[in-house]
Amino acid sequence: MMMVLVMVVMGCDSGGVKDSEKVFLSEMVNLGKGFMEVFVSFGDMVEGILGIK
Repeated sequence: MMMVLVMVVMGCDSGGVKDSEKVFLSEMVNLGKGFMEVFVSFGDMVEGILGIK
């Protein structure tokens, strides 16, 4: 009985960690996409100023 209780508690705890890891990783991906948009916009602006195509 005690062993089952320990396994249930460990299973619930590890599930919470995985969810927070997924949230963290998805936030990092969104942050990377944001930086990419900024750099692409900056590149387009420089391209427009210099007349490069």
